[in-house]
Amino acid sequence: MNSLNRTRPFQSLTRDILRRVITAAAFSMVLIGAAQTWVQYRSEVIRVNELVDVLAQTHVPVLTMALWDIEPTVAETQVSTIASHREIEGAYLSTATGMMFQAGVVDTEVEPEFTVAIPNPRNNSEAPLGELRVYYDHGEIQQAILLAVAGGTLKLGLFIVLVCLVVYRVMFYRLKAPLRQIADYSKELLPDRDNPPLVIQRPERQWQDEIDLVAEGFETLREAISRYSRERDRAMKELAEERDQLEIRVAERTKELESSRRELYLLSHTDHLTGLANRRSFEDRSRLEERRVRRYPTPLSLVMIDVDYFKGYNDFYGHAKGDECLVALGKVMMDHCRRAGEFAVRMGGEEFALLLAGQDAEGAAEVAERLRQALFDANILHEGSPLGRVTISLGCASWEPGGDLPLDDALIDRMLSLADKRLYKAKFNGRNRVCSSGATELDNGSVA
Repeated sequence: MNSLNRTRPFQSLTRDILRRVITAAAFSMVLIGAAQTWVQYRSEVIRVNELVDVLAQTHVPVLTMALWDIEPTVAETQVSTIASHREIEGAYLSTATGMMFQAGVVDTEVEPEFTVAIPNPRNNSEAPLGELRVYYDHGEIQQAILLAVAGGTLKLGLFIVLVCLVVYRVMFYRLKAPLRQIADYSKELLPDRDNPPLVIQRPERQWQDEIDLVAEGFETLREAISRYSRERDRAMKELAEERDQLEIRVAERTKELESSRRELYLLSHTDHLTGLANRRSFEDRSRLEERRVRRYPTPLSLVMIDVDYFKGYNDFYGHAKGDECLVALGKVMMDHCRRAGEFAVRMGGEEFALLLAGQDAEGAAEVAERLRQALFDANILHEGSPLGRVTISLGCASWEPGGDLPLDDALIDRMLSLADKRLYKAKFNGRNRVCSSGATELDNGSVA
């Protein structure tokens, strides 16, 4: 609908109404002019006939006496007097004696408009003394009719023009100007601001008309727009507050979820007793280190650790003391394995492990010895041990660049197997010691 309105040209309603009024007035002028012409024509014919009747009543007696007394001069004078009127084109008098008197323009072959017999003064029943023919001046009659019609038409036209001017002025001030103000106001109505009320410059009246009804409709529309704007602003404000609250809640929930995720990760990758990494975490880290070794060949070492005579410790001191012993070993491992690449793990029970990225066999043996000595120096009492204190046995396995990598991606598994064998060799050789060489080598790999 809006696109259709934009394609149509603008046409003023006032001009359209005024044009229609002028058209109706012109048509009325034509009809009134035609009627006035007919009425004027009839009036003029009646007036000329009445004039001729008066002339006949005035001059016929004189002509009767002139013809009876045979006074041609008087008769000619009377005919000339009749023809001297502007409505009479000519007069023609013929007598029974054969005399003819003519004045003005006379065409004897044309039927006259008025004919009167000159009676015999002695006896009207006898033959008349003559006949008077009067010819009307049709041009003069038409001119009189035209002048009368033109005068009436001019007056009517002036009256219609005056009426049109009054109508235009009334429509301009009562219709066009208010409608233009309403149109301009409608263009300024916007939902994004506080619209002022519609004020139409009109004279004060004691009644309402259609313009007032339209103005009231626009006032209702303005109030609806204002109400909509207020509700929209309130809704937007509430939505913004809700969005901010939602963002806060989402951030808090995300933080909680992240904390829970970290907690779950720690729970799933941390030994709950010692706080060291658990076997699952060891498996993830070992796979990562094996992939790194295959991409960037660097030394990798593994140390397996087992508490000596731990079953006897549990049996003698109880499981609670056994847990305390494991916790103490875990603390020693955390205190002495803080460098990058040193990964301490509780594999289960009294078995522990160290994954040493970047450490060769010699470095791994030094770390293992330092750990063994630290636990020995902790002097944890153990009545069931020949040494009288808690000790550990350690077995080491290492891979260094230049050595062959297993083709089946089982480097860590083979290192575990070799470290376990060396661990049991350390136990076999008396416990409380580190075994880093001398164990049986595995096939298809250079794990030392």
